[in-house]
Amino acid sequence: MPQTSTSPIRSVRRYECGYCENQLAFAYRGHPLERRRFPSNAFLIEHASAGYILFDTGYSTDIYRCGWRGRLYNSLNPAFIEPAGHLSAQLATDEIDPGAIRYVVLSHLHPDHVGGLKFFPNATIIVSQATRNTYRHPRTRDLVFPHLFPDWFDEHLQVLDQNQLTSGGDKLVRGHDLLGDQSLLVTSLGGHTQGQLGIYLPQRLLLAADACWGEDLMPYALRMRPAVRWVNDDYQAYLQRVNDLADLRQKGVKLYFSHDTIGRKELWL
Repeated sequence: MPQTSTSPIRSVRRYECGYCENQLAFAYRGHPLERRRFPSNAFLIEHASAGYILFDTGYSTDIYRCGWRGRLYNSLNPAFIEPAGHLSAQLATDEIDPGAIRYVVLSHLHPDHVGGLKFFPNATIIVSQATRNTYRHPRTRDLVFPHLFPDWFDEHLQVLDQNQLTSGGDKLVRGHDLLGDQSLLVTSLGGHTQGQLGIYLPQRLLLAADACWGEDLMPYALRMRPAVRWVNDDYQAYLQRVNDLADLRQKGVKLYFSHDTIGRKELWL
């Protein structure tokens, strides 16, 4: 997507921070046998005056040190990450100091989205009210692994309630104007988890987190098997969200899901 001359967004970059593998036929009725690699994508947005904003942080090798939760997770959803794949290491390669990250917007709290949190102690962490509630009172199905959250996590939170998440936006997407200039909206994408967040840029680019596990899998949402539905907080809301995103795509919004194989690093430069 070419940058417009009036936009304060300088670039949007994708970093693959590990991956997991799963058999699609086990997740969706009617899908051919295909063991797919699902990258754990984190996205870095550079703003002309606000600096760097991260959307999620990918896996870290701490996923292998999460006790019984981690062992169960890896038995059902094998995860793969090396230290060189840590988001902090990849940023350093690009000569970006992790200490310069101003905001980390967390879509939700699953380990493939929060694994790299510990590398950003200077950042304000943006979550929804529902996500903070999940952090404080998690169920087993919420996949909240305490070992992945640094001691300072609570102190760095900026919590957005539902009113804030619908207070601004344009004719396509409602959201919270994080930087006060309408250049970046934090929007609600509930369904997969309570209070899942996405990021929308009014140049018609949506970072859609796990609202679906891949753009090509959107037509299979209705065929999700019961055991996999259980991982989603509200399956009916999930289906509605997929329909909403399909409508946005029809209207020219480019969707980037957290586990899509995108094939390039620079999404907008």
